[in-house]
Amino acid sequence: MSIPRAVLTVSIFVAQAAAARAGVIQVPGDYLNLQVAVNNAVDGDVILIQPGSYAGPVDIGHKSLTLVVETGGAIVPRIAVHDLSASKTVILRGLGGDGAAFAAGPNLNGLQLTDNAGYVVVEGSTLHGGKGYAAALVTGSAHVAFTHCTILGGTGAR
Repeated sequence: MSIPRAVLTVSIFVAQAAAARAGVIQVPGDYLNLQVAVNNAVDGDVILIQPGSYAGPVDIGHKSLTLVVETGGAIVPRIAVHDLSASKTVILRGLGGDGAAFAAGPNLNGLQLTDNAGYVVVEGSTLHGGKGYAAALVTGSAHVAFTHCTILGGTGAR
């Protein structure tokens, strides 16, 4: 069975239009705060992150995003990805979650993936759980891949 030329042309046009809307966001640069960059991103955006430590947990819900640390690594107190539909993908490359990053505050899971029907790919990241918390906690998430990651401490919860 072949795809009619008109359908193929329309499909290619729609894909190119979606790619044209996606952009590159730099942190710091376009935004000083990583969560603000995530909040202002749209599906398909790439967030380029300079190495270092960033305040506040990062919460990604409902969006297809790629977060990439340009060189080296970057750490946030927690990374949460939740409620991705089956058509969504989140890629985290070089961004680590440290649940013990708060000097005098709550401990957290380093990475928390919850209720994702879509895909989550974690590459080259270091994850560390806070006291009594998991380095990586995955619940209700169908498609998760960890490659070249270091997972330290935590409770070993699954």
